[in-house]
Amino acid sequence: MSYIANIEFLDLGAVFKQELEAGKAAFREIRDDIADGASGETAAQKVTTELDKLKDKYITMYFEEHKKSALTSRMQSAVENCRKVLHWQICASCVA
Repeated sequence: MSYIANIEFLDLGAVFKQELEAGKAAFREIRDDIADGASGETAAQKVTTELDKLKDKYITMYFEEHKKSALTSRMQSAVENCRKVLHWQICASCVA
């Protein structure tokens, strides 16, 4: 549950925010069922199943964003390298 608390204030989009709220509501409902006589072990399994779905989705979103960021960084580096090469080629042709 601690990872949910760590990510709930991040800007992860409205859809994921709704799914996060639904997961928290499911957690509270399952938790409250224990007071009504439900098995604590069964409740823990249910909560784990519910929250693992959110955790998996967050991990997927995180890696997708990381890939985009890394790709953008590599693209920027490649563009900068091309500029340097073109600059030197232009300078070399001016001298020749």
